[in-house]
Amino acid sequence: MTIMVQESISLSASMENDQELLISWFCVIGMIVVSWSSVERSIDQCVHLLHKQNPLKCKPMRLAGKFDFISNKLPDQLAKQYKIESIIKLTKNTVQIRDVCAHGVLEFYDKNEIKIGKVVGKDKEHKIEIFIIDRERLNKSAENLIALSKKWNEIVSTLSQKN
Repeated sequence: MTIMVQESISLSASMENDQELLISWFCVIGMIVVSWSSVERSIDQCVHLLHKQNPLKCKPMRLAGKFDFISNKLPDQLAKQYKIESIIKLTKNTVQIRDVCAHGVLEFYDKNEIKIGKVVGKDKEHKIEIFIIDRERLNKSAENLIALSKKWNEIVSTLSQKN
């Protein structure tokens, strides 16, 4: 769904009225944004360590390229041990929520859900796509990032021992 930017102005009144509820949403959003940094660092370390073993190409810079590189260069035994395709899939799904939270604007919230507007970057017109995220899904994304951080760190640790 898309809306015009002017429609987001009405949120400021409700932000003043229910600070406690707003803070509860911002705590989870902040956790998601900050937790992503640990996951991303570990992904970058995996790429670096795998690239040291296979320095034929330039290191990938975009996240999708990093996932492809890791999938192709991680030894089969480790890929199976860590279920790398499953980890990559969960990371891709979770990073979408992080992207919306980090780059979007809160348009609406109540106790059950939030609506975040994010500019559609590849469109010729200035459009805002609205993402509706319920509390359960947002909390699950935060939990996923904590688990993913641990899994990616384990992979980095294993790769570091091999280098």
